[in-house]
Amino acid sequence: MRFQNILILPLLLLQFSCEPKVQAPAVAAAASGVLEVGNLTLRVDPQAGGRISSLLYQGRELLAQPSALDADNWGSTLWISPQESWGWPPPKSFDNLPYALKQSNASLALTGPVDDEKTGLQIVKNVQLLGADRLRIDYDLVNPSEQTKTFAAWEVTRVPIKGLVLFAHESAPLWWSFGEFPYQTYGDVTWIDVRESQLSEGKLNANGRGWLAWVERRTLFVKTFTDIGEAQQAPKEAEVQVYISPRGYMELEAQSAFTVIDAQQSLRFSTEWQVLTLPEHVDVSVDSPSLLTFLQTLGLKL
Repeated sequence: MRFQNILILPLLLLQFSCEPKVQAPAVAAAASGVLEVGNLTLRVDPQAGGRISSLLYQGRELLAQPSALDADNWGSTLWISPQESWGWPPPKSFDNLPYALKQSNASLALTGPVDDEKTGLQIVKNVQLLGADRLRIDYDLVNPSEQTKTFAAWEVTRVPIKGLVLFAHESAPLWWSFGEFPYQTYGDVTWIDVRESQLSEGKLNANGRGWLAWVERRTLFVKTFTDIGEAQQAPKEAEVQVYISPRGYMELEAQSAFTVIDAQQSLRFSTEWQVLTLPEHVDVSVDSPSLLTFLQTLGLKL
């Protein structure tokens, strides 16, 4: 990912909370944390920006891993939006600096250092098991300063370039940050089918409806989050973004509303992830009625 390329690209709740200032952590060398529920095994790496480093479903890895093509962009992480506030590369506190890890049987809490390069914010993450192959991630953007700041939270989840990506969106036109790749829109649902070939690099943006889904083989991965209006999106950003990289991964991205964070307060953005195996009667194809009906049974708005 390059700045020239502007890499801007279950059920979720977006909250704005007034919380005490979180102090910069005294980080100890800790092993990566692991949570397990049902068929899911999740691992975080506190030494690599507190990112989610692995998500196994029935023993199969779903997240993109470091490779010879790209050793930096892998797993799932949180950035701060808009990207124009920090350019490229991301501040080290987003992805690379150590986070303090606290763990219980059903949750992981990760506290990062204050970003003293660009935004002046601190990222805090809490991963909680919900049962039935579901988990929730609460992200807090903490403003420890005495000045008001305006930002959005931006979850970036990297997966292999495989399968079928789909999301519902409002009627406003989809738009490109850069590049271009084929997609198909039927009604208010857009489909990106990458099963047949590697697609060219590009980043697609949409004012979504609070969810983003990926089907690989018969495994369905859904992330859900609070739906926001077009006017609530950060400048030059979008609620839903899909980026396809020439380095072997794609990004499923979700953003919160662009929000004023008062001094000594924080913004909370929550996402819910669910992974499951599709029933045999569900046809995995573009504009599949049975797939859309199944997504509606999960409470997704089409």
